[in-house]
Amino acid sequence: MERVKDRLRWLADNWVLLVAGLALAGACTTTFVNVIVRYFFTKFVLVGAEELTTLFVSWTIFVGAAAGYKAKMMFGIDVLVNLFPKSVQRVIGVFVDLVVLVTSAYVAYLSWNFSNAAWIRTTSNLSIPYFWLDIPICIGFGMIAFYTLTDLVRRSAAVLRRDAAADGPGETKGGGRE
Repeated sequence: MERVKDRLRWLADNWVLLVAGLALAGACTTTFVNVIVRYFFTKFVLVGAEELTTLFVSWTIFVGAAAGYKAKMMFGIDVLVNLFPKSVQRVIGVFVDLVVLVTSAYVAYLSWNFSNAAWIRTTSNLSIPYFWLDIPICIGFGMIAFYTLTDLVRRSAAVLRRDAAADGPGETKGGGRE
């Protein structure tokens, strides 16, 4: 029973990475098969292969961005932030998290409206609703907002406590992302 709990906990922690990885594998496989088919059967094309690749790439990019954000693999420029004392750097980190939270939550909201409106439109070959191509934007930015909120709570507590130890692993001196 404990093993099942551990696997479910792992899945809950890493589902974003799993979805992005499977989508990347799907995009590579679809493209590879389509190239092989076109090479050996010059007059034959896999119908809808481009649509499937576009679908997989959409999921890879937007859900993968959330996975990268969670793992703190996004770029940050700390040249100016490093000029300030540690206490100011933590305050700047909270401010940056607030900006990212508001921006990503707003993009998630807009993309949800956009995705809902896309149910009526379908792709030309496979008749896949455009909803499935657009919803990864909402999921990706929604997860970035969620991860930012958890970072913001941790950073805010550190600013209030003035605790330098709260700057967790994966963060630079300026409190930004590596």
